[in-house]
Order: sequence, then C-alpha cells, then structure tokens
Amino acid sequence: MARVTVVTAGGTIVAENHKLEPDDTFSELLEMGILKIPHDPDTILRFQLLSPSGEILKKETRVASRVNDGDTLTFIMVARDPRAHAWIPRVNSDPDCLKCAPEYARSDRFVVMEAVAKDGQALGYAVPELRADKEVVSRAVSQDGRSLQFASPELRDDKEVALKAVLNQGRALEFASERLRGDFEMVLCACTNEGNSLEFATKEWQKHQKIVLLAVDRPYQQAKILGKIEDGGHWDSSHCCFGSVSDQNLPEEWKSEYAADPVCCRRTAVKL
Repeated sequence: MARVTVVTAGGTIVAENHKLEPDDTFSELLEMGILKIPHDPDTILRFQLLSPSGEILKKETRVASRVNDGDTLTFIMVARDPRAHAWIPRVNSDPDCLKCAPEYARSDRFVVMEAVAKDGQALGYAVPELRADKEVVSRAVSQDGRSLQFASPELRDDKEVALKAVLNQGRALEFASERLRGDFEMVLCACTNEGNSLEFATKEWQKHQKIVLLAVDRPYQQAKILGKIEDGGHWDSSHCCFGSVSDQNLPEEWKSEYAADPVCCRRTAVKL
C-alpha cells in the first residue's frame, strides 16, 4: 500500500495522502483530477498523470512498482492545438486525408475520432498514443474490423476490443494477439461471421471438429449474428442463424455425422 499526493503543475491539490493498493490503477486519480480541476472539455486534448521523475502513468497501469509511499504525482491538462479544429470537417468529408495531415491533427483525439467513425482504416494515420486509446480503437474496429492491425499490442490483446473487430469482420482475427486467437469466444464469433477466419485461429481450434464444422458451413459469406455469448462463456446456438451445409473437404469420419443429421450438426457445432 502507498499513499500519494496529486497536485497540478500550478500547485493546486487534487488529492492528499490518497491510499493506493498494489493492484489499483491510476484511473481513479485521473478521474479525480478531471472532476476537481475546472476546464473546458473542447479545449483539452488529453489529461495525464506524471510520476516524480516525469514518467507518464497510463490510467490502465497498475500502481505496483510505479510509485512509492509519499510520492507526489502531477496532474496536467494538455491543450488542443487550435488549428486542429479545422481538420474535423476535412476528415469528415475524406477520412483518408488524415494521412497527409500535420502531426497536431493526427494527435488530436477529436479529429481522429471523426476520421475513424467514417473509415476505421484511418486509425493507421493516428499517432501511437491514439492507437493505444481504447475508445478511439473501439470506434475504428466497429467501423472496419481490419483496423485492429493498427492498434497497440495491448489493445490487440484486449478481448473487448478484439471481439468488436471480429463481429464487424471475422477475418480481423488475424490481427488479434496469439492469446486471443486461441480463445473460444473469439474463434467462435469470428468463424460464425466468416468461416475463412478459421485460418487465423490457433492450431487447436483448426483441428477441433465442431469449430471446423461451423466454419465450413459459411466459408465465404458473412452471417448476421443473432445470439450472444453467455456469462459462462457458452454460445446459445438457438439464437444463431446458419446457412446451407457444405461437407466438401471434411474428413471422412466427420461426413457420416453430417449425413446423419446435418441440421443437428450445425446446432451442436457451437455447443462445446
């Protein structure tokens, strides 16, 4: 446990002797600063918390080993470049123009959010800090799942973000972390949306009979997902829609199961 004090660059106290547990993150301290220090949201680019050495403490970072008892942290507000506002209508009209935009526009959260809402691929032109911003990346992958490739490694390993990507486009599974490419829910969602995405799953799922049966049932087309993942991690297949069955290229020992009851196979294919 550590107790820290948070002040602004001007000396205003945000929090004094605030208790932090090792597993806590810096999110709460940032939120305290945002709520306590008056500001105009339209003029602030981002909020940051600095360690005594000047290191930027990301809000998702755990406190353990980052601060010592008695440390004083600095809460700062980074102002937007006033010139960036002019780029919002530009990227709204043509998101691709972010590619040749000056850095002050590519680092402006408002500009980038506008661009990726129109074309998720514009995420690739944003500065690294915004490609590590969960809200920005979530908006991008919801518009174009393939934009997951431009996200930071941390967000490519974030299941919530990656699920949004594969729900938009199954083959976005290619850009998820190896851990998530071996995750049941991820592979199931990707293959339900686009069967060919199985190629990007880890080997264990490429050899799993029921997942393969699900994938070959929709090899090229996208399928609308009508169901949801239950809290226990199981898919409720009764709420899914499936297309026609194709047993082409299936192992011989699997074809007999399809022939016996193809509808049942499709239903049980997702009941692992």
